[in-house]
Amino acid sequence: MEENKITLIDTFGENSFHEIFNAAFLLSVLNIYQSVTYFGTKSSIENQKKFLTEEQRAKVHYEYVKCVKKKGHVGLLCKYVWAAISLVSVIKKSKSSKIVVLNHNPFMYLFARLIAKDINIICHGEMELINGNDDGKLAKIMTWLLRQHFRKNNMYGNFHYIVLGDSILKNLSSKLEPEYSPYFSSIDHPYIFNDLQTMSAFKARLSVGIVGITTPTKGLSMLKELLKIKADSIDIYHIGKISDNDSQLKNAGLKIVKRDSNNELSRDKYEAWIKKMNFILFLYPTDNYKLTASGAVFESFSMGIPVIALHNDYFDYLSSKIGDFGLFFDNFEQMKSFFAAPYEFDTERMFLSIKKARNLFTSENVSKKLKIIIK
Repeated sequence: MEENKITLIDTFGENSFHEIFNAAFLLSVLNIYQSVTYFGTKSSIENQKKFLTEEQRAKVHYEYVKCVKKKGHVGLLCKYVWAAISLVSVIKKSKSSKIVVLNHNPFMYLFARLIAKDINIICHGEMELINGNDDGKLAKIMTWLLRQHFRKNNMYGNFHYIVLGDSILKNLSSKLEPEYSPYFSSIDHPYIFNDLQTMSAFKARLSVGIVGITTPTKGLSMLKELLKIKADSIDIYHIGKISDNDSQLKNAGLKIVKRDSNNELSRDKYEAWIKKMNFILFLYPTDNYKLTASGAVFESFSMGIPVIALHNDYFDYLSSKIGDFGLFFDNFEQMKSFFAAPYEFDTERMFLSIKKARNLFTSENVSKKLKIIIK
């Protein structure tokens, strides 16, 4: 192991936000560095610790940061801005030779000139905003901040970016100036997989689950189409959050999982529902996942559940490494045809691909490349 110290920082996340990724990334770092300091909110750190052994936790020095608790759109805006201010403060006082920012907050660019140290920034779903996939006023502000930063002559030479897949790195190269390429690197998304003895058995009746957030811009219209034409032998469950009239969707045949009073679902309940599914359904257009990875697909690997999805760059990238891990369609009409009249499929091939994913995307394997690229 190297003697250098490293600091990991997440001033934004609370509770279960990115909990498994952050824990898996921390484990990757522990394979390289002996001294790790981790800054995060108390709830985020406590959640993350569940995925580490006592011996692993003993190697990490945790420090808490405060975050904005106010709800609503204004509260979320304040949370982003405060997280950016807090990030600058933590970076300034860090004594580590290496710094990794676990949550890429576009509002940090309001204060970027105050950061003199080299930092590594993990990129997540916010990068899709570069394509203009901005749903709401806050997203439009974040889109403007990202585009302003990544335009010509506006980059900071001490900022280094890590994206979660080679396909993302390739797509970004077409969006940015060629001279920015040295500032970007990629690793695969690390994950902490559940113990899995057997894969779910398929029956005549299929249970298909949606685990992500469904909104008018994220699959809602496609879901309504499927509910109209699906065969009686297919049950569609919504395990994630949904922003629409529940009663109308229930009347249309959607089985909505009851959430807790705070509109959340505990990790245990969430996993218990996923284990009941035969497939995880992704209702995203083919142009999604160009600039971001999918944490939800790693949930399916962890549970041993194949997916149903349209082809997209990121899923095709994963398939190129492990084989097809579900049913993939070229367009929505093909997907509708399957839901209207399900046909036989090769489950053994899917399960072999999932087993390969569980061996490939571990913290141990990811750390091999991470060791090379951290600045």
